[in-house]
Amino acid sequence: MPTVPENAEAFQIKVQLDEVRNKFLRHFRVSAESLTHSYHAIKNYQADFLPVLEMDSLPFLAQDPSVQLDWEALRQQTMNWLLKNAFEDFVTGLNESLIEAYRFLHYRNAAHATRQRPFRDKEALEQQLQGIESQPMSLHVPKLIDAIAEEINAPIQLVPEILSINKVRNCLVHRNGVVSALDINDKENNSLRLTYLDHIVHVKIDGQPHRLTMELKLTSPTVHGIMLEARPTTRSFALGERVTFDTNLFNSVAFTCMSFTEQLLHQLWLIVQRDREAGLME
Repeated sequence: MPTVPENAEAFQIKVQLDEVRNKFLRHFRVSAESLTHSYHAIKNYQADFLPVLEMDSLPFLAQDPSVQLDWEALRQQTMNWLLKNAFEDFVTGLNESLIEAYRFLHYRNAAHATRQRPFRDKEALEQQLQGIESQPMSLHVPKLIDAIAEEINAPIQLVPEILSINKVRNCLVHRNGVVSALDINDKENNSLRLTYLDHIVHVKIDGQPHRLTMELKLTSPTVHGIMLEARPTTRSFALGERVTFDTNLFNSVAFTCMSFTEQLLHQLWLIVQRDREAGLME
């Protein structure tokens, strides 16, 4: 077994493991707050014309004679654009969360390896750490998940859902939301299938269970109990169809992503616990 040189210098790597969850949550917070603010601003806007953006120069305006939007259609177009961008930002947040998990696992590997074979100089150590920082930056969501699952050596929950969400994101970014042959993940039905956890709330009114809906909210019922349900759900978009969203889908996809990062964080904390019990981590 290699011996540790007398002049060996110990090093510490500090990782904020909660960032595996928090990276996504920060993106969700900004998306949710921006979407909510814009939704109510659009809903309550009363003018029958669209003012130009305020700027020093004259704004560029693009007109398409083939497209005639009334005010309600413009509202819907704006909401679709906001929901599309929020969906894309979810995957950006997921990507950042996965990078944090990847780095933690590889920092852990480096720390364990140095117990058997210490670095001979500080430059070699810094090169190793810089590699861990930069390596995951070039990996896309599916590759990051594969790499993390290999390190954990255990299945990660909700991976099919996250991969389908990423697939929809790619369609939005690269094909403006129109499903092409490259987007098909359900070959049997020749469609792009989005799989997610539908976030459903059930309430008890006069002793009877009811699913909470906007219509029910408007009646202001007296509620005597609330139950939450995460129901596996799919939505399919046919070849050539445009991917569309609504606020319910926005909420459920966000819930799915949050559940994924929470489960992943839990698995990483179990690794930390085992390492601490074995004296391998502080």
